[in-house]
Amino acid sequence: MSDRKFKVLFIYPGIFMQIGLPLGIPCLVAVLKEKGIDSRVFDTIFYQEDTDAVDQNTDLAERLHQVKPVDYKSVGISKKSSSMEEDFVKLLLEYKPDLIGISLIECIFERGVKLTKLAKKVTDVPVVAGGVFPTVAPEIALKEDSIDIVCVGEGEGPLLELCERLQENKPYSDVKSLYIKEGDAIIKNKITPLKPLEDLSEPDFSGFDPKIFYRPMQGNLFKTIPIEFARGCPNQCTYCAAPSLNKLHRKEVDQRYFRVKPIKNVLKEMEKNIGLYSPEFFYFGSETFLAINDEVFNEFVNGYKKIKIPFWIQTRPETITYERIKKLKEIGLYWLTIGIEHGNEEYRKKYLKRYTTNRQIEEAVKLLDELGQGVSVNSIIGFPFETRELIYDTMELNRKLFKINKNVRCNLSIFVPFRGCELHDLCLSNKLIDDAPYTNHTCLSSGSPLKSGFLTHEEIDGLFRIFNLYVHLPDEYLDRVRLAEEFSPRGNNEFQVLSKIVEERIW
Repeated sequence: MSDRKFKVLFIYPGIFMQIGLPLGIPCLVAVLKEKGIDSRVFDTIFYQEDTDAVDQNTDLAERLHQVKPVDYKSVGISKKSSSMEEDFVKLLLEYKPDLIGISLIECIFERGVKLTKLAKKVTDVPVVAGGVFPTVAPEIALKEDSIDIVCVGEGEGPLLELCERLQENKPYSDVKSLYIKEGDAIIKNKITPLKPLEDLSEPDFSGFDPKIFYRPMQGNLFKTIPIEFARGCPNQCTYCAAPSLNKLHRKEVDQRYFRVKPIKNVLKEMEKNIGLYSPEFFYFGSETFLAINDEVFNEFVNGYKKIKIPFWIQTRPETITYERIKKLKEIGLYWLTIGIEHGNEEYRKKYLKRYTTNRQIEEAVKLLDELGQGVSVNSIIGFPFETRELIYDTMELNRKLFKINKNVRCNLSIFVPFRGCELHDLCLSNKLIDDAPYTNHTCLSSGSPLKSGFLTHEEIDGLFRIFNLYVHLPDEYLDRVRLAEEFSPRGNNEFQVLSKIVEERIW
């Protein structure tokens, strides 16, 4: 074996200005570093590709009043003036990696492949892809000539073993969790058993541009560290890939993918990151933070009292209680996010497998108002079989929530049927989408990717545009709000006028 350090170059093809640290690659960097394997990260966050539709809507959330505008230049953040491709090639030639790894979700697959294709023109080292999209669609990922290996499921163990085999010049065709090209065939190894989260390495963020640490929060930019609180989700939402990950691991290794990290490890991780990065804010990586039992919750509260740094959580409306929010506010809760997704209870139950009632949602938001707690509410429009009337149910519920709590902020997405989600299969079977290998649509992309017989793409875009106008403006403005739906000179002008009124009301 050579004395030269084995080197891995990670590609993180993030969407332009979608700042905020990921957790996947830092976890891999950490496990490799512990074994003496060197790595670097090439991230694309600050490169804007003029021809890339993914990069054309980065300010849309601000323009549609979903988030308060922030001044990125105040912390030195701006678009890179250099070429992404040239900078990537330069790094490849200078660093000379032995392996290239890339983390992918579906909407940035094509963006990532631009770089793996470029890599293959410069070097012949293997390229391994991991992340949600390669896990739920490994054969599709491997159809791309520039991807040699796919990791299905968690990557810490498989990636380390792959590196060690390559370093020792040994065959790696039997490494668990890896799908490997061999001529025209694919070797499909069974996935490796899951480890408890406390047995995995703590994420190492040192390979990322420090500017990515800054994350917008209610008009502020905070130096934010994500803390891995859990992996996966216990719920069965049809628009999410989490149920597929649960099914995969139950079938392959008879294990539950959803796991919560012990609080003592969470606290240890935070103390370490305080020493390394001096964060101003923590974000907990859990989609259902308050689903934990009382014993775990109280352990967190008692331990966090010593941290004294503001934090943000995501949870479900039905998990919110007065006592828990009160305790969290006392130790630093700054903001929280809840998902309601749709305003019609029957639709929500039938198609989304979300069983919370509107009354429960309203009571949760009222409780937050009583405690002076702000909350972001996530909703989606453009679902399969959704009519204009159903979308207005969602708008009406959001409107009611804002009346209950003036610190409600409404985030809206247009539904995208990503692979691995139950609704993708529903859309495909009902011919609402073509059987394309992947989509470039993001939740803020213009136009629905669905072939709806109920609404045109322009109608969905119009409702998307005026959603927060409808939520925040009083009744006397509603005729003007409906006019602002129209993509016409008159409609566009009305949208601009009403937008200024909303900005004054909520910001």
